[in-house]
Amino acid sequence: MASDNELFNRRKYVKGTMTRLRNSLTSEFLASASEQMLRTKQEHAQSIFKEYIDLTVQVNDDHDPTPVEEAYFVCMDLLRTTLQSRFGTTAAAAKPSGGSNNVTSKLKLPDIQIPPFDGKYLEYKPFIELFTALVHNDSNIVDIQKFVYLRGFLKGEAFDLINNLPIQGSSYSEALTILRDRYDNSHKIVFEHISKLLDLASILRPNVTMLRNLISVAKQHVAALKNLNEPVDKWDSILVCILSRKLDPVTNRAYCLDRNSSQSPTFTDFIKYLETRALALENSSNNDVIGARKVQATAAVTNNHVAKCYYCGVAAPA
Repeated sequence: MASDNELFNRRKYVKGTMTRLRNSLTSEFLASASEQMLRTKQEHAQSIFKEYIDLTVQVNDDHDPTPVEEAYFVCMDLLRTTLQSRFGTTAAAAKPSGGSNNVTSKLKLPDIQIPPFDGKYLEYKPFIELFTALVHNDSNIVDIQKFVYLRGFLKGEAFDLINNLPIQGSSYSEALTILRDRYDNSHKIVFEHISKLLDLASILRPNVTMLRNLISVAKQHVAALKNLNEPVDKWDSILVCILSRKLDPVTNRAYCLDRNSSQSPTFTDFIKYLETRALALENSSNNDVIGARKVQATAAVTNNHVAKCYYCGVAAPA
């Protein structure tokens, strides 16, 4: 039978093994590991924790100053979350024996689909609002799991900002604060929306696809600016000036001729005109295609009938 000293040393080694296992579960590993590898890691964590409990019972020491429960829970939460998010599966809960320290899992994490956030200012508010609705406000998910979810939905600069935070429950609120301080910048977001309008590609000749894109982009960014409490209702002349300079000369000239010159142009009327223009271009393009097909069909009929001898049906020489 092993001595108490040997049991204490063995328990110390087991604790170190659990720590090393937790440290091995990096975001890079979790993102690339196979399902079988993740399940193997789960089984390894369960085996380590079971041995730790058995050793604790044998040495009769329930007051370990540095227990491994937290490391074990972190490992299992990370692995269960990754299995669920990447493969849509979870593993059975671990039930280590020995004493009253059995571990059970009562929560099946939801399969959440949120577009990743990589640090673009214009994408922060949509991302954080969706994350808040699907994860943050879910009382069934504990903070450490929310933090794991948050890490999984970040990439690039945004991920780098919180990458060094320890994987524990208290890091969740700190990570949210870091992201908010970095990206919740209303003035920067407003400038980004305006820049997108200014940087719209110019249309060199009538093109329905580019015109539709200009309409869509303009409406989206103006709506976003309005949601940011910018006085876009008073920007009609500025918006029309910016967007009209992006039009091809033919469309721009047609707009100037068609609009009522006795009234100041409005953004709404300008967009309605462009939508009507785009529809006309589409119809004209369709008619051109139909006309071209009719010409081709007529030519084919002519070639099939006129080019043959009337009496014998043999094709006439070219």
